Amino acid sequence: MESKVLNALAAYEAEILDFTKELVNIDSGVDCPEGVRACAELVAEKLRPLGFEVELIESEPVQLLATRPCAGAKKVLLSGHLDTVFFKGEAAKRPFRIEDGIAYGPGVLDMKSGIAVLVYAVKALIENGWETKVAWGHQQGIDIEAIKAAITPQCRAMILNSPNNPSGVVYSVETLQKLAALLKKKGCCQDDCVCGEEDCCVDCQEECCCCEEAEA
Repeated sequence: MESKVLNALAAYEAEILDFTKELVNIDSGVDCPEGVRACAELVAEKLRPLGFEVELIESEPVQLLATRPCAGAKKVLLSGHLDTVFFKGEAAKRPFRIEDGIAYGPGVLDMKSGIAVLVYAVKALIENGWETKVAWGHQQGIDIEAIKAAITPQCRAMILNSPNNPSGVVYSVETLQKLAALLKKKGCCQDDCVCGEEDCCVDCQEECCCCEEAEA
């Protein structure tokens, strides 16, 4: 499965870069909710032909939830954000460009290139028999209740893209504990580890060494 998906993504490289450029050249900072909506609508345009039911949830800024009905047993939830930390006008000042194989532009790393990759990863997954649910919005924290509502009994994995913002702020241990507990309860993870370290356990009462290092 992995090699098939990676091969499909390699074939979409030019399209991924074009879509990244389109997103980066749209201002979608905190002072530009209309730009977030424009990005959401572009993502929706990509997902609808793949059979997704797309919902734009009215909030400030808008949220996007897309679900593709399928009877298959394999499902995955993808999550990310559509906004950036840059103010209106930044996209015009330094639009998307590629120099020496490196892409530049406001939000290209966090996380408009990630959005483009996610869209085409979804396409590749669908081509290989997966049912996918997509949730995108803004980056101000983890909405545990929204994630809880989005997980179906068939969900076996969740990809939380961009776990922290460019300022280096890391989600609190309490938030990660709640997320890990939810995913474990829903059958989406096998243990309590939330950061990949064997000694990190969300059941402990004290902050473990790896979480303390992340918050430093």
